Amino acid sequence: MENIRAGLRGEVIGQAVDNDDDGDEDECDDDIGPEERRNFKQALHASKQSAWEREHLHKIPNRAQGFGTSGGAQMRREQEGMGHLISKFFIYENVPAEKASSHHSKNMVLGCQQANVGVQPPTPYEVRNKYLEMKYKDIGEYVNKLRSKWETNGCTIMCDGWTGLTILSIINFMVYSKGKTIFLKSVDASDHIKNYKYIYKLLRDVIMEDGEHNVVQVVTDNGSAFVKAGKKLMKHHNVFWTSCVAHCIDLMFEAMGKKENIANVVKRARTITNYIYNHSWLLAKMREFCKGEIICPTTTRFTTNYIALDNLLKKKAGLKQLFTSDD
Repeated sequence: MENIRAGLRGEVIGQAVDNDDDGDEDECDDDIGPEERRNFKQALHASKQSAWEREHLHKIPNRAQGFGTSGGAQMRREQEGMGHLISKFFIYENVPAEKASSHHSKNMVLGCQQANVGVQPPTPYEVRNKYLEMKYKDIGEYVNKLRSKWETNGCTIMCDGWTGLTILSIINFMVYSKGKTIFLKSVDASDHIKNYKYIYKLLRDVIMEDGEHNVVQVVTDNGSAFVKAGKKLMKHHNVFWTSCVAHCIDLMFEAMGKKENIANVVKRARTITNYIYNHSWLLAKMREFCKGEIICPTTTRFTTNYIALDNLLKKKAGLKQLFTSDD
């Protein structure tokens, strides 16, 4: 009874919610900005207070009505109504259902629950201008917070080049430090010759921008210009240059695929998969007997070949049943 009286005075409620601030920190993802983190904690705090009230106020005399069976049914109806409206947004606006588990989605719902009746949602103009600018400032604060730790923990600069179908050439720079990766900038290299001198200049500028005393390592792909630029960096700056492991493995697969005995196996396997995937009825039967796909597209065609070979070996029994079936 003393707890109930204290709850009516707001003491227990405040204690039940305020003491869980550390838990709020755990529920906040590290990739959200300071302002959004504060809003999330406020909304979560109010939500926990409401949950406490629903759990404990029914114990108070003369307050049981409305929190019993009828109250639970009312809560379920409200939840279904809210779920129906939110699901309509996901369905009609073609938003992937997986986004419902995003902390941004949950944060939005919590904020709506705490808003007063009559509060209007933002307009498209406000989203594109006012709130985008606010988010840009939040991200800037988050990046500056990470930058302040580079001097203590050091950082790795990662460089990756991309060329599109229109010969547009982009070089992206990212910074990694203690489990956190941020995008630094992109450079349009379409009008430049990407020799080692140009790559070296870009990498040197990024090192100076981030602080030469903070940079421990530079990671690039295995292109000849990048390799030469990386080795030159190690001569003139106190950094390590490392080639990209994923690109190394990709080049290994490519070199292996050029060997005659391996190329013949890949060619024969491709004949089988082409025959199956070019006949819809046979493809449906293959999925029925093998319980899955043979070809699983990946980011590089060299990896795709070896994954397909592995799947053919794993599904060998199912394929035998398929081609010996009376169907």
